[in-house]
Amino acid sequence: MEKLRKKLGFPPEKCPYNISEFGNTSGATIPLLMVTRLKEELESRPLTLCMATIGVGFSLGSGCIHTSKVIVPELMYL
Repeated sequence: MEKLRKKLGFPPEKCPYNISEFGNTSGATIPLLMVTRLKEELESRPLTLCMATIGVGFSLGSGCIHTSKVIVPELMYL
């Protein structure tokens, strides 16, 4: 992921990820990243988030959302 980020010329703060903390969480990866790494930003101001993911067999998914007044609950660890 770092190699791709650097090749695209994006600064590290624009490409957060959490694989080192949680491993591959499949379809929960992006929502988990939002509540762990982006919680303060999501709650403090409107954001435009462009998201992309690559899955098994090189399946691709992407989207762009605009947020406003998001309330992010605490993450529960079991």
